[in-house]
Amino acid sequence: MARIRDLKIKNRLRAASLVEVTIAMVLITITFTIGMMVFVNVTRSSYSLERFRADVLANEIANQTVSEKSFFDEEISREPFIVDKVISQYPGAEDVLLLECSVRVGEGSVLTTRRQLVRGEK
Repeated sequence: MARIRDLKIKNRLRAASLVEVTIAMVLITITFTIGMMVFVNVTRSSYSLERFRADVLANEIANQTVSEKSFFDEEISREPFIVDKVISQYPGAEDVLLLECSVRVGEGSVLTTRRQLVRGEK
């Protein structure tokens, strides 16, 4: 009889209790949730390709304006963007102009704005 009892004890499998399994599941869930929050924040705040192209276009228009000395307000359409170029007198200096290029998509919100001080007369 003692031998049968010893065999049963020796053949017993080690298993985790319900509390241990529950704690492990909670830890895995918390880790997964934190990872998803980080992923969503990184993808949402990333610098999009569209915004990058808008920055490049604003820089190009500003450089072209300075090189050609075309200091007047205008709206430039380059598909799919619309650039609003505004030249204004810089306060406190007579021969300094503020060049402001705002880039938007259609009638949507402004993607980027470039401001640059330029020496010249309007």
